[in-house]
Amino acid sequence: MRTTKVHGQHHGGVTGRFRAGNKLYFDHMMRSMMNGPLPDADEEQIVATIHAAATHPSTRRRHLTGPDAEEMARLRWSASEDEYLSTMNRLMGQTAWRDGNPG
Repeated sequence: MRTTKVHGQHHGGVTGRFRAGNKLYFDHMMRSMMNGPLPDADEEQIVATIHAAATHPSTRRRHLTGPDAEEMARLRWSASEDEYLSTMNRLMGQTAWRDGNPG
């Protein structure tokens, strides 16, 4: 693995591989999202959203798909920055990871 010197310190380059600690965190975060309290979009919703995004004449770049994305967007638009970040950290498993309870 290559390293890059930034501000006098060597940092490992990311080449599509995760170091062991990063992979543990990534796997924990993915489990937290997949087992989270928000319902997922079904395949038909995803296909319909992709089709609408690809064929719509506007330059709109954000297309919410499913109740999980809609709830996260609603929270972002209605909550304070601190409340939003706290909730997202909990939902994504970052709070449990930070507190040493990765489950």
